Amino acid sequence: MNKQLRVYDMSKVQLTDAQIKAQIIARTQESSKSKSTELFPTEIIPLPSQGLVYPKDNPLSTGEIEVRYMTAKDEDILTNQNYLKQGVALDRLYESIVVGNGKGESVNINDMIMGDRSAIMLAARILGYGPDYSIMVKHPTTGKELETVVDLNALTPKPLDVSLYSNSREFKFTLPISKTDIVIRLLTALEQKAIERDIKAQEKAGIAVRNTTTILKHIVVSVENETDPKYIAEFIDNSLLARDSLMLRSYVSDITPDYDLTITVDIPEEDYLETIPLPVDTTFFWPRS
Repeated sequence: MNKQLRVYDMSKVQLTDAQIKAQIIARTQESSKSKSTELFPTEIIPLPSQGLVYPKDNPLSTGEIEVRYMTAKDEDILTNQNYLKQGVALDRLYESIVVGNGKGESVNINDMIMGDRSAIMLAARILGYGPDYSIMVKHPTTGKELETVVDLNALTPKPLDVSLYSNSREFKFTLPISKTDIVIRLLTALEQKAIERDIKAQEKAGIAVRNTTTILKHIVVSVENETDPKYIAEFIDNSLLARDSLMLRSYVSDITPDYDLTITVDIPEEDYLETIPLPVDTTFFWPRS
C-alpha cells in the first residue's frame, strides 16, 4: 500500500503589509456602519491533523481554522497575571483569535488535539510578530553569549500517513510483548489539563510523581475491550511491561499529528550547532528587543 504523505507550508498563509492595511481600513469603515468588532484581517490556517481525527460532523473536520491577527488587546491576555497563575493564558488567547473553521462555523478549541493547537500557537506568533525568532544561547565551551535569528516558517508539520486515520482520535494497538489488545486516544486540551491536575495533586500529597503511568491512564481507553477506568488503571499499574509501555508511547508519538517544535541553531563561525525545543508557553510570543 502506498502511503499518502502531506506537509503544509505555513509561509504561504501570510498577508503582505499592504494587504493587512487595506483590510484594516475596509473593516474599520464597515465597522462604523455595522458596529462590528471584527476589525482585523484573518488567515486560514491548515491543521497538522488535516481534520482526520475529528468526527465528520465536527467543524474541525475541515482541517482548517480561521485565525485573526493579534492585537495589543491580545497582548494583555498574555501578560494577565491571573491567567498566568491559572495556566490558562494561551487558552484565553486562542479563544480570542480563533474565528472559526473558515467556513463560518464556530469551533471549540478544547476539542482540538494538542498538535493542532501547536498550529494556532505558531500562526499567532508569526502573524503577530513576524517569522523571525531571536534566540540567545551560551557556547558550552567558551561560555560566550551567542545570538541568532531563525525563521519560524521553516517549521513544518510531521508527515501524515492519512491511511491510518478515519475521523476518530481512537486507535487500536496490540502490545508487542504481552499481545494485549488495547485502544488509545489522542489527547485534547481538556484531557491534557486533567493529567496536569493529577500530577499536581500527587505533588501536593507529597507522594512520588508517576508521570508515565498517569499519562497512560488518560491515553488508554480500553484493555481487551474492558473500558472500566479502574480496570485500566490496575492493568497499567501492575501488568503493563516496560517494553510494552515503551513501544506504546512510541506508537502514540508516531501517530500524533503535530509540528516539529525544535529548531537547529547553527553558528559556523563560533563552531556551535545545537537542536533546541521551542517553549510551548507565553514566553514563545515575545520577540527580543
